[in-house]
Amino acid sequence: IYVGDYDDCSDADIVCICAGAAQAPGETRLDLINKNLRIFHDIVSKVMASGFDGIFLVASNPVDVLSYTVLRFSGLPKERVIGSGTILDSARFRVCLGNEFDVAPWSVDAMMIGEHGDSIIALWSTANIAGMSVQKMLEQSEDGQARMDKIYTTVRNAAYEVIAAKGSTSHGIGMGLSRISNAILHNQGVVLPVSTLLEGEFGQNGVYIGVPTVVNRQGAVRIIDLQ
Repeated sequence: IYVGDYDDCSDADIVCICAGAAQAPGETRLDLINKNLRIFHDIVSKVMASGFDGIFLVASNPVDVLSYTVLRFSGLPKERVIGSGTILDSARFRVCLGNEFDVAPWSVDAMMIGEHGDSIIALWSTANIAGMSVQKMLEQSEDGQARMDKIYTTVRNAAYEVIAAKGSTSHGIGMGLSRISNAILHNQGVVLPVSTLLEGEFGQNGVYIGVPTVVNRQGAVRIIDLQ
């Protein structure tokens, strides 16, 4: 680990952008767009001028919008511009469901998709524990809908609580970025809820958003277009 300059990006496999204006208490991720667009144009232009030909991994918020701007500023194919998407939200979702059913989070298969922000979607229809539908198990209880609503609200608002308490969500997103980087560097071909460009999938076109995507050494190579 050392302090370098943009020339050091010339032969990098991954450039991870975490720079930008921080989200203040009470501020939404979308409030940061104008501040961070100028910062990103400067960063991406200098990285590309170094001869960089790797994969951009974007963490700064609003991550979906800024991932799209990196695609446009860099001219790289969409597979090689990846946003952290809903990987942190999905981890929080699995923790909440693990607590609800008294199982370890890594035994829960569940994802949040869509905007990494206030309109995020809980993918209840595919969430399962050992093949058993989480949605069906909750719906069978008298207060099932209330429990689902509480879990969703807890996950959606988690970042606001963390920011109010300690100023940033650095540790959680750091773990998410590590997971994505490992999938790339070790050519794992795993499905992760990252932000990538939709071209007809999910009925959307020309927008970066968090969806289940196969990630390997070539980047975000294939979107899993769920029913």
